[in-house]
Amino acid sequence: MKRQKVLVVALGRIGDLVLVTPIFRALKQLDPTPEVHLLAGQKNYRTVQAHPFVDKVHVYTKKPWSTLHLIYTLRTTFFDLWIDPKDHPSRESRHFARIGRYRTAVGFNTPGRPRVFTHSVIPHTEQLGVHMSTRALRVLEPLGIHAQDAGPVLGVDPQAAQRLCAFLKEHAVSAYYLVNFSGAIPDRTWQTEKWIGLINTIARESKRHFLICCLARDRVQARQIIQSTANTRLYETPSIIEAVAAVARADLVLTVDTSIVHIASAFNTAIVSLHANIYREYTKYRPLSQHSRCVRAGKEGATVGEITLERVLSEYRSLRDELRSRPNQGCISTPSSRAALLRP
Repeated sequence: MKRQKVLVVALGRIGDLVLVTPIFRALKQLDPTPEVHLLAGQKNYRTVQAHPFVDKVHVYTKKPWSTLHLIYTLRTTFFDLWIDPKDHPSRESRHFARIGRYRTAVGFNTPGRPRVFTHSVIPHTEQLGVHMSTRALRVLEPLGIHAQDAGPVLGVDPQAAQRLCAFLKEHAVSAYYLVNFSGAIPDRTWQTEKWIGLINTIARESKRHFLICCLARDRVQARQIIQSTANTRLYETPSIIEAVAAVARADLVLTVDTSIVHIASAFNTAIVSLHANIYREYTKYRPLSQHSRCVRAGKEGATVGEITLERVLSEYRSLRDELRSRPNQGCISTPSSRAALLRP
């Protein structure tokens, strides 16, 4: 009997792809036999390089020859189910849905325009305050699939895990906090002196090692932080798979970036995240880790840079005490079990 094929479309950013991964799990738990394909973008496809529930990845690079090959693949492959989780109008979504061949398709049908998908998703205007991973799962409801587990799910690339383990061994680090200070947009930037103050205070109180990961553009700032703190090292993450491995192994993550927030949620890594005070954005992208603290800027519309060091320290200490009082309860992994995740 011919194996059924399902395609999930996720052409956005890294975080957008992480947040649709509950769909993969729901499909495979319902029936592990269908072949699950992913149509991803050039910037996010590597996120699922070691994903346990994705069988094949198609990459939209926007380069002419590569795009022609992708179109040919979509035209010559029949999918039993085509899923596009976007809950708002998207020209790319409509374009690829018109190209593809499928029996059933779920996606956003723009009001007033010809229907492209056989089943419509709930529009974003009716889901205010609902987390994006929950919205992703709701895409399956028109098909009669009512999954409950909205937590993201990722795998750790074995080679990335091996590189991380070698780095930790070289520097005699067994456990660490991961610091990610690179924000994708300016309103997520927290000042260098505050990061230095945060790391130094935590180090005095907890005798912790810190790994810093950042975008290539921010390496000068990373060196400035390292020169002003103790037990702090830069861990190079040339691609997202290295960042995934570092988040999965960390005892705790400190970050301003929502992509890192979602990756931490996938591994249930404890996290302190800093957010601009924009309610609609916060509710969509807040952490889902069991042990987390979210620090939002004070007033509506305020940026991350307006958050004080004292507030972040207060939330960190609250989370630290929570973890100390519940070392082996819930789903939180201990350092040893996290290390097992990364054993090559």
